[in-house]
Amino acid sequence: MASEEEKLAALQASESKLGDNCKEAETALLAQTEVVAAAKAGSAAASEAAAGAASALTTAQDEHKAAESKLATTKDELQMFETTVAEHFKTPMEAGAGPHYKELQPLLKHIEMDVSLSKALSSSCGKSKEDRGSFDEVVLKEFEKALTSKITSLTDAVAADTPGLAQLEAVAQAAEKERDAKVDAQKQAAEALEGAEKEQTDKEAALAAANKASEDFMPQLEEMAGLVDKARAALTSFESGALSGFSKYKAQVAVTGEAAPMGA
Repeated sequence: MASEEEKLAALQASESKLGDNCKEAETALLAQTEVVAAAKAGSAAASEAAAGAASALTTAQDEHKAAESKLATTKDELQMFETTVAEHFKTPMEAGAGPHYKELQPLLKHIEMDVSLSKALSSSCGKSKEDRGSFDEVVLKEFEKALTSKITSLTDAVAADTPGLAQLEAVAQAAEKERDAKVDAQKQAAEALEGAEKEQTDKEAALAAANKASEDFMPQLEEMAGLVDKARAALTSFESGALSGFSKYKAQVAVTGEAAPMGA
């Protein structure tokens, strides 16, 4: 009987330990679930930040390209004006001939000049210095002023836009670095989430194993408890039956033995 009770006590202690293991595994899983939730939030925030940085980079690059294209166009126009004016206005005028109207005509749509004077350009440009009248001189003088003004305007635009282009390039480069940093942070957050989810899976498996161990243990405990109950029942039966009769008989024998000398 004592042996069975000791075994039952040992099994009950094991049951308690298994129960503690289940609680610990459940607590660990709950804590890890919170870690995973935080990791998911961090990953989502990192992804949003990376997307925002990528969008900002695209905007910065587009602005830089637009400014670069604009400056390139302005430079091309300036070079075209300077070359055309030098070859077809200044050179012939210095030689006493008239400006080359045919070659200069495409420039007219890019300059500001009195309409009445611009209409007379073809005629005035076709005359040499000796054949020009005072009106022709006025026309050509205004034409030169308009051409010079346009060249000055283009030169100023190039000077003004060049620093701005450099600044936009710097902004684009900074945006690219920021995008790269955000992408790295996004990768790290994704890896952290993956690790947290894996650990959660491991803890779920640990809890399942602890629960199974507890469930598998119950039949052993129930079996031993049954054996102890049987042993207790047998002991009770013995005590109330054979042992009780023996005790009564022993008592009677003792009484008879004490009475015999008195009768003698």
